[in-house]
Amino acid sequence: MTEREEFELVAKAAGYEYVCKKGDLHLLRDEYKLVVWKPKTDDGDCLRLAVNLGIDLVFYEEVVKASQWELKIAEDKIFSDHPDKYAAVRAAVWDVAVEVAKRRMEK
Repeated sequence: MTEREEFELVAKAAGYEYVCKKGDLHLLRDEYKLVVWKPKTDDGDCLRLAVNLGIDLVFYEEVVKASQWELKIAEDKIFSDHPDKYAAVRAAVWDVAVEVAKRRMEK
């Protein structure tokens, strides 16, 4: 699956209208305009995605666990040695979001 296909699938599962990819930017349509969507690099977009898909985050020691209990999906990421500790959180949320989107589209 390409990056664009992942973004389209995840956006749809989260209730967003995916419009297109321009360079490295993925665009969504909200009520009035196009907005740049960066859940893999923007903490706010990542958190909104987690909320929309019901992804839980648990932190213990040096690990973040992202999970979606309804579909029994979980992903652990170690963040202690990473220069951007928030990147581990975004990566865990994204991995779970992709799995949630795939399973929802199978139904």
